[in-house]
Amino acid sequence: MADPLLADHKIFDEAVLTEVRPGRSIHLLHLVAPDTKDGGTPDSEKITYFFVHGSMATMQQFEGQITGLAATSDIVAWDAYGCGKSPKPWEWDAYSHKEHYQDLETIFETYRGPRNVVVGHSYGASMALQLASAHARDQDKPIVSVVCIGPGFGPKHYPSGSIRLFRYPLVLLQLLAPLLRMGFLQRAVHAVTLERKTATHDRLVARILASAGGNPMHVCKAFYQQMEWTTAEELAPLAAPVLILVGEGDRMIPPAYSQALADTLLSLRQHMPAPPPVLLHPLPNTSHQLMQEEPETTTGLIRDFVLHHAQLT
Repeated sequence: MADPLLADHKIFDEAVLTEVRPGRSIHLLHLVAPDTKDGGTPDSEKITYFFVHGSMATMQQFEGQITGLAATSDIVAWDAYGCGKSPKPWEWDAYSHKEHYQDLETIFETYRGPRNVVVGHSYGASMALQLASAHARDQDKPIVSVVCIGPGFGPKHYPSGSIRLFRYPLVLLQLLAPLLRMGFLQRAVHAVTLERKTATHDRLVARILASAGGNPMHVCKAFYQQMEWTTAEELAPLAAPVLILVGEGDRMIPPAYSQALADTLLSLRQHMPAPPPVLLHPLPNTSHQLMQEEPETTTGLIRDFVLHHAQLT
């Protein structure tokens, strides 16, 4: 019998392999909230949330947020090419930033609703900011808020030391894989979480420990060596409200980097007549996986920020 600690939430049973571009399919979840006739939110007022996970991760990391928001909002989430249940071919170029960003653009264009919120974690936050900057002038079906969880950005506010490891030969990376996995566990979750005193923390640690081999090293090497973090210059057009959530104990992308992102965005908005808000919110007793360590708190912060700051007209 399967260990219930390791099982995916049943909501992910709705995800299917979806061709997002010719010859390129990914494991994608699209949930449509009940409309007015079913007692739900009118379509014209509904928010569509896009969840962009971090490097070599899966959409299941947003489980708490997806389940917490799906009753009133449309949800779009996916396992990036090479991750989770999406295909993992050997082609090097398949994992370039250009290809992953084009997937994001295509998914956004396909599923965007009247008002859209992009939620990104880690490297996914960088991509979310890039997307929102590219669509800053959209009047129809705009991005009304961006949520960055444990974010990094270029040219230097990201974990460059860890990424350099993936320059090593593939055979060496395969040998190092168990150590890399344990290193991730120690740096990405808080010491309080590692004590596994709550059901949430116990399940999170168990799932990380059980994820051995989930990301083949040929994918990791190709992905990390082709990363491109968005830069301050690229963020200049961004005008949507931004919520930045960071674990106070984050050892993957330090909280100082989130502060630097907030300062950069505020500086870029100084010339605006009514600058949209940039809110930085640290969460105590959490690290890089704060949305999994404190799912209800994280979801509540996202919901409240969007309700208070998103353009509802």
